[in-house]
Amino acid sequence: MKTLVFITLFSSLLLAKNILFIGDSHTAGPFGKNIHKLLSENHNVVTLGHSSSAPIHWLGVKEYKLSGGAFNQMSFNGKTYLNGNPTHWRVKVNVPKITPLLQDAAYHSSWPLGFEPDLIVIALGANDARALSDQSGNINASQYAKRQEAIEEMLELVAGKCIWIGP
Repeated sequence: MKTLVFITLFSSLLLAKNILFIGDSHTAGPFGKNIHKLLSENHNVVTLGHSSSAPIHWLGVKEYKLSGGAFNQMSFNGKTYLNGNPTHWRVKVNVPKITPLLQDAAYHSSWPLGFEPDLIVIALGANDARALSDQSGNINASQYAKRQEAIEEMLELVAGKCIWIGP
């Protein structure tokens, strides 16, 4: 089974030209920066990492402003574009919405337009455990259901062209 998963991941990467990589604080930190660097060796990549975010924050019309930092970078045709609107990590900023990013992942106006991803890499879920349970570890059933719906909606939106990196 592990071999099949690796082959599937490897073949997905080989076929992709443009990759959208989204996630939480791990993506906004060294983990995301290193993955961005590795992926951009052979692909065009947009990385949008937003600390404290979970799948529910990237969906729907409701805006979520979260603090804790963001890492936004585009590597396109061998050129790197940094965050066009850098903020201090304590400042609350809107979490991007995935639906418009699937049409054009050029998140900042200073980035080249028309970046349509062939593959989406998602690294979300690390914040879910804390949000789903109390300090004793008891699961809140309604919160769990909302998170599960958000994950399913996100997977439906990306229509099978996704690699999900779990916590």
